[in-house]
Amino acid sequence: MHYDIQNSKTGDKFRFTMNAKAREALPTASSAVVFSVNPVQIELMTVRALMDVIVVGAGLAGLAAARELQNAGFGVLMLEKSRGVGGRCTTKRLGVGDLTARVDHGAQFFTARGERLQKLIIQLEYSGVVQAWTRGFPKLTARGLETRAAGHARYVCTEGMNALAKAFVEDAEGLPLEVVTNALVGAVFPSHLGWSAVLENGEIYQARSLIVNAPSPQALALTRSSLQPQTLQALEAVQFNPCWALMIALEAIPEIDWQGLEIEHEMLEWAALDSSKRTVGSPPTLVLHATPAWSQAHLEQSPETVAALMLEVAQELLGDWVKPIVMLAHRWRYAKPSITHPEPFLAQDNLMFCGDWCTSNHSRIEAAIESGWSAAKDLQQKLGTPLQANPHLVP
Repeated sequence: MHYDIQNSKTGDKFRFTMNAKAREALPTASSAVVFSVNPVQIELMTVRALMDVIVVGAGLAGLAAARELQNAGFGVLMLEKSRGVGGRCTTKRLGVGDLTARVDHGAQFFTARGERLQKLIIQLEYSGVVQAWTRGFPKLTARGLETRAAGHARYVCTEGMNALAKAFVEDAEGLPLEVVTNALVGAVFPSHLGWSAVLENGEIYQARSLIVNAPSPQALALTRSSLQPQTLQALEAVQFNPCWALMIALEAIPEIDWQGLEIEHEMLEWAALDSSKRTVGSPPTLVLHATPAWSQAHLEQSPETVAALMLEVAQELLGDWVKPIVMLAHRWRYAKPSITHPEPFLAQDNLMFCGDWCTSNHSRIEAAIESGWSAAKDLQQKLGTPLQANPHLVP
C-alpha cells in the first residue's frame, strides 16, 4: 500500500510503500506532518518495539532525563542526529603534528550549586572524570587586566567536556543508555500508541511518551503541527544567540596567571587556555568565543574568514604569542539562550521539552541537567507503571 506525506513547508509529497505495522503507526491522511527526506519511494522498515519513552536529542538535559527514567525501570530509547552525545557539551580532536589535542569548543566549564549535582560531582571527581579547574576569571578591559576575588569552583573534564555526557550514558550504577546515533528524526506525531518518530531513513520508533531535547527553534520545527496554542507560544518566546568559536593549537604558551579570561570587546568575549584542563604533555591550545552581536553579524561568513578575523584581534589583545600551528572555527547557531522559559521544563501531556533554555539559572550545564531531572520526575508520575512491569499497558 502507498501512503503520501505532504511537507507542510514546501508542499512536496513523499510516497512510501508500507507494511501493515508501519501504516498503523502513521497519522491519518488529513494530519500535517513535516518530513525532511527527499521525495523518493522507500520501503519502511518494521516498526521497532514499543518503549516507555523516546528522547530526541542526546544533549545533557536529554541524557539526564533518560538516565533518571531508566534507573526508575522505564524503557528509554535516545535518538541523536550526530555521531556522538553531549550536544554543545562537546570536544573536538585537533591533529597537531604527531599529537592529538582535545579541545572544548562548546561548553567551557560548569558549576554545581545545587545539592544533587554537588553529590554527583563528588562521584565523578572520585572516578577521575571531573576536576576543579579554577574559582573565577579575571577580566580584560580597555583599562587592562582586572583581577577578581575567588568564587565557587568551575569544573571541567580532563578528557574533554563530552566525558560528562558519556558519564550519563555509562552510569556505573545502571545499564548503559540505549542511544542510536546518526539518527536524524524527520517527523514526530501522536499515534494511538502514544508517539511515533520517523527517521529520515524510514525507520519508525514508537513510545508512550516523547521528550525533545533540542534548542527551542529546532524543537518547534519538529513538533509544530502537534502543539497546542499555549505550548506553541511558550516555544516561540524562547530566543537564542549564536557564537563563533575558534580553536587554536599553539607553538607555545608563555607564563600567564589565568586559565580562562573574560573579555570586554566588540568582537571577543572569552579566551581559555584549553590545554590547562588536560594532563601534562598535551599540546598547548587556546579557545576563543566571539560576542553574540559579532557572531550574528558574521553568521554566514566562511569558517576560514571568521578564523582570520578572530585571530587578528586575539593577537592584538593577548599578545604575539598567539601563533597558530592549526586553527579551526566552529559556528554555534544556537549557542546560548537569551530569553528563557521560566520553568525547568515544558510539558504538553506526555510530550516534554527540556534543555538549558528551560530555567532562569544562568549556569548552562547545571540548568540543562536539572531540566532533564525535573522533566523525568514529572513524566514518571504521568506514566505510572513501566511497560516492563505491566505489559497489559500496550494497546
